[in-house]
Amino acid sequence: MSARRKKSTSAVVMFIAEYLPGEWPQLLATAADRDELESTHREWHEHYLKTCRELKAHGQDLRPVVIRMADFLVWCERNGCRNDASARARYAGQKGRELYAGGQAPTKP
Repeated sequence: MSARRKKSTSAVVMFIAEYLPGEWPQLLATAADRDELESTHREWHEHYLKTCRELKAHGQDLRPVVIRMADFLVWCERNGCRNDASARARYAGQKGRELYAGGQAPTKP
């Protein structure tokens, strides 16, 4: 038996928000936490890819969820919340559960 340990695998799926370049300006314009976000989609995407690599290296099962700003802002209105990191994470989780229900698997990041 090998002395090497297998990478730990996570039984928990993590839905991770992904934003399209054309929707980045609307995200910035409506975000309550604008000062905490990257100025450009390119900067955000570089950070996103790095985060995905790090989480995968630790065995995390990542599932991307493309956030459509128009739908997200309607969701915020209906749920009485503002566009901030907490709301974006909640929305990504909710949409992820809907997208991946029944074993559907859009492309991973």
